[in-house]
Amino acid sequence: MRYVRPVLMVITAVLLLCVLLACGEAAQEQQTHTHVWTEVTIPATCEREGYSASVCDICGMKRDETHTEPAGHSYELTEEKEATFLEDGCSLYTCSVCGKTEEVVIPSVTHDIPKVYLQGDLDTVTASNRIPFQMTYVSSEQDFSCIAALTVQGGSSAVGGYSKLNYNIRLFDDEELEVKHKVDLGWGKESKYCLKANFVDSTQARNIVTARLWTEMVQTRQDVPEQLDSAPGKGAVDGFPVIVVVNGEFYGLYTWNIPKDEWMFNIHGSDTGAVLFASNWNDPVKFKTPSAMNDSEWVLKYESEDLAGKTYPRLNELIRFLASASDEEFLAHIEEYVDIPSVIDYIILITICGAGDNTSKNALMVTYDGLKFYMSVYDLDATWSLHWTGKEFSDDEKNGPLLATDKSSKTIVTSASNQLFKRVLQHYSDLLAERFLELREGVLSNRSIYKAFEDFVSRIPQQVYEADWEAHPDVPSTKENTVSRIRTYARKRMALLDGVIAAYKAIKPKD
Repeated sequence: MRYVRPVLMVITAVLLLCVLLACGEAAQEQQTHTHVWTEVTIPATCEREGYSASVCDICGMKRDETHTEPAGHSYELTEEKEATFLEDGCSLYTCSVCGKTEEVVIPSVTHDIPKVYLQGDLDTVTASNRIPFQMTYVSSEQDFSCIAALTVQGGSSAVGGYSKLNYNIRLFDDEELEVKHKVDLGWGKESKYCLKANFVDSTQARNIVTARLWTEMVQTRQDVPEQLDSAPGKGAVDGFPVIVVVNGEFYGLYTWNIPKDEWMFNIHGSDTGAVLFASNWNDPVKFKTPSAMNDSEWVLKYESEDLAGKTYPRLNELIRFLASASDEEFLAHIEEYVDIPSVIDYIILITICGAGDNTSKNALMVTYDGLKFYMSVYDLDATWSLHWTGKEFSDDEKNGPLLATDKSSKTIVTSASNQLFKRVLQHYSDLLAERFLELREGVLSNRSIYKAFEDFVSRIPQQVYEADWEAHPDVPSTKENTVSRIRTYARKRMALLDGVIAAYKAIKPKD
């Protein structure tokens, strides 16, 4: 072992000497040879930079290096397809140097509006006759194809003689209509929707915008059931404009909506729940006489198995309670039957937008336990001064359901012939006044209402409106029905109700 270290030292010294000798020879060679320079040039291309330098053929030494920027493409328009009303066009540009091509989309007038392409015969569709169609949905966010089964939706649409009808639309993967095609269009994956014609409202805005105001109102409420709070639209419809194309031809402007059924209220599968819809003008929907428990007044849209046969009887218990309860009994027990904040919000919304139909007809009631009902709104196109035919306007802000201050009882009263509303206002006028003032600072400020309508209508180019009216010349009041008119009515109506609340605040009993 004592010889190992000296041996390693000798080996290391020899290696070091070899390296030094080699480096010396190289340095000597470099110092003694004459460089032979060759000019090297790599020209710039459209996308790659150029390079030039002088390089020694012997040692590879470089000098005078330069870099030049890429030349860039020299594009020329070589092909163009004009946009049509429904389809985008495109311009094809080709580089005259390298041949690379680029395509530039020429947006159509309808570029930003989703399109629903249907293949089939709409004339054969009725409320009871479900007809399958080949359907393709195209938007900037997603495309899909499936089988769509259509039925006519809505009483007015079915019997009004309109040229453009509402349709319930169910999506399937198969022609036997057995496998549902679920798609998420902003409200979770579902297979049932509604194509809404909005025939009487040529702006297409009132129904969706007013429902969205309701959604925002519910968002500001306290103690909303979790199931309702997480429902799309908070139990009201929502939707967006679409263009319907039938057999390759423009058919009309519609909105693609959440349907009036259980998933609108976030009731799925084994969830407990029931949904009632007021379909007609009569005493049961005004909470005056018990329901006959059929579709002529309160329609049972959905009832979970565990509530089977219990929803109508519970509704009638509420109606009888309203008729017979003393004031003391009413205050002690009314919230066992119905959610008061939802009733207050319902009264406020239908009053500000002048929804005469909705003082009884078109109300929705949902229960999640079979005991307590929550009110919601539906069918809000005949609002903001528009008559239900779409042919007339009630520009007088005093037309439609009204609130007033009753000095003798020191309460707020309603012109609506609705027993639930009357009894609630008799005991909860303070709550309504405070809620109204709260909403006026946010959701129901003039500015918020104006913006909601303007934002919706701005999504639809005027050319699309005009194409719809040309395709369906019986659409009423296309010139008179404007957002400006809605704004004027809203301003006057809100000022009127501001006065009612101020008058109530001035006479209400002091705490």
